[in-house]
Amino acid sequence: MSDKRIILPAKVKDNVDPLMLGRLRLEPQTKYENQSVPTDANGLPIPEVDYAWTYQDPFVFLPLLPYYISQVPEIGEYVHIIYSTRQEPLSKNKFYIQGPVSRPWNNKREVYKNSISMLSDGEYIQQPFAVRNKNNGVIQEVVKDVYPLPGDNALLGRGNSDMVLKKSDVLLRAGKYIPNTTIPESGVGQVQFPDIVPYDKRAFLQLSLFDQEKVDTGTEDLETEEYIDLNVKNFVEWNITNIDLNTNTADGNVRVYSVKENEKTTVSNFSISDATLINCFPLAGTKIDFTGYTSNEIVELIVNYIKGFNRGVVNIPGYKKYPSNGNLNGQFPFVFGPGKSTNDTMLDTSSGANPVIQNFITNIFNQIKLYESNQEAGFAVVWVKDTVGPQSNTTTTTIIKSEYKNNAVTYATMGGDILYLLTHKTNNDNYKIDLKDTLYGIKQEKFTDYLKGRTNSMVRGEELMKLLNQIYLFIEGHVHVGPCDIPDIATDSGITLASIKTLIDNAEKNILNQNIRIN
Repeated sequence: MSDKRIILPAKVKDNVDPLMLGRLRLEPQTKYENQSVPTDANGLPIPEVDYAWTYQDPFVFLPLLPYYISQVPEIGEYVHIIYSTRQEPLSKNKFYIQGPVSRPWNNKREVYKNSISMLSDGEYIQQPFAVRNKNNGVIQEVVKDVYPLPGDNALLGRGNSDMVLKKSDVLLRAGKYIPNTTIPESGVGQVQFPDIVPYDKRAFLQLSLFDQEKVDTGTEDLETEEYIDLNVKNFVEWNITNIDLNTNTADGNVRVYSVKENEKTTVSNFSISDATLINCFPLAGTKIDFTGYTSNEIVELIVNYIKGFNRGVVNIPGYKKYPSNGNLNGQFPFVFGPGKSTNDTMLDTSSGANPVIQNFITNIFNQIKLYESNQEAGFAVVWVKDTVGPQSNTTTTTIIKSEYKNNAVTYATMGGDILYLLTHKTNNDNYKIDLKDTLYGIKQEKFTDYLKGRTNSMVRGEELMKLLNQIYLFIEGHVHVGPCDIPDIATDSGITLASIKTLIDNAEKNILNQNIRIN
């Protein structure tokens, strides 16, 4: 035998070993072995169907890896073959080991030619392009975290499952990628991308050890102020319609407009020139006209009108009361200010502007306030009763303080779209599970058509305690109007039957996790 190689090439011909020991029938790529066909008494070759997988079969090779590590190549793949002695190529002491792959994602099946490209005989074959940048070590994003890294040990499946043993972590993953329907073009100088996409919703089991443990060190209350830009509900508009400079008196009116909500009617955006023309609608019975009033009388009338609207009823002697019966509700926030015509006259900068008239209106503008102590005059927002200007809400948030200590801590995590925790010894006959014919794995139909109906959703403990606490507080704080009467629907603490009913109605979504199931 002239070939001096220790390890020889072969192609897988058949991998269905009748003994299920991982043996292969191979096509050795040496001339001598290709001629090693058993013959009958007359020296004629025996038909392959008669000797295949028998003791006479010269093409059966044993796996070099022990039986306890099962890795059987696919038909047509390249394998390395090793003879125990070069003088006895026909003996039974011959072995195989899986050949090389040219790309990590070809682990599902590597064609013979691609394997050859990684060996000396494959120098004439175009080599695969790099997946990792050889200068900076950066891995192409499309395969990042999909395949094992140097320093980690791993067992890879023939598809998208594996087990990775890192220094302090064990990862068992199924569904680590999904097929990519859009494959970027590749060519000379480009990375040959695989037709996969990393899949965040994989099913996995992770066992981890960390050197430090995060421990709670108490709580701290933090107060924050937040400004909420509310929509203006009403606009109290005052107008100066005619000014008599001889008598220093004027005519005008004051009235209320209901403001239709849109993006221009928030407190921060509300303007006389824009929102008041487009989104304000006069309320019947609110208009008060005045004639021949001095500036002081005008100011007194308008201020009293605004104060009345602030208190909930406009009741000025000599004018109709508004509302005529009862008090206002929901008027806040409201804005008071001049109408557009009055405002334009006051701010007119054209050559035709009359400074005396402008000064008359400006003097009135500067004196119109909700209260004398307010700085805002003429045009201002009343946020809530007796309060001028936008107000912030103060909220208190309790945070849990923590720190890391040098205590080793372990974590165990199992994840997937749907989790089943099954026991063979459930004490409830209604939820006993028959796992017959699932020794090699549970098929999807078993999950969807059988297991779901015989399992229960897991309970979120904190959400359940929230419901139970509400029920307890209602029972503790409820009152009866009289003996034998039903309890009031609300307690002094603000808990109502309606709020409890809402928690119960949302229980299937908030309290139960229907994707984590037990029997």
